[in-house]
Amino acid sequence: MTTTEDIINHPMHYKGKTFECIQIIEAYGLDHFRATALAYILRAPRKNGEEDLRKAVWYLRRLAGSPLNLAGASYCLIMDAKAVTTMDCDTIAEDFDIDGLLVLALDHLIPDPTEWQGTTQIREDALQAAQVIETYLAAHKLGEIPERNNG
Repeated sequence: MTTTEDIINHPMHYKGKTFECIQIIEAYGLDHFRATALAYILRAPRKNGEEDLRKAVWYLRRLAGSPLNLAGASYCLIMDAKAVTTMDCDTIAEDFDIDGLLVLALDHLIPDPTEWQGTTQIREDALQAAQVIETYLAAHKLGEIPERNNG
């Protein structure tokens, strides 16, 4: 029996071995900027590689320069505590076959549920995540970012 991809509700490039990108975004209560950057990072090995990582950097730099009050305290209040305990950065990276250096970007992108994050910290973390991704890209030639083997 052949299975068909549900490209609307469950596209393959947003699925890890266990989690879907949207589950992580919802569990951590991520704002638009971080949610979009996370989605681009997680789908990069399955879809557009370098282009997706460059898009993630764009959103992270946009977040860092945003004049918005990001109300960081609310992130901890809306996290799904049960889901977050099973979705730490290392687990997410392994689930989505993310390269070791990009795990550091995830560490800056995904909030620590035990710490309050104010707007300044969120912006600093966004810049650090962007810098990690740019370092990763500089270390790889165009087209050498590993593609996931779906076979």
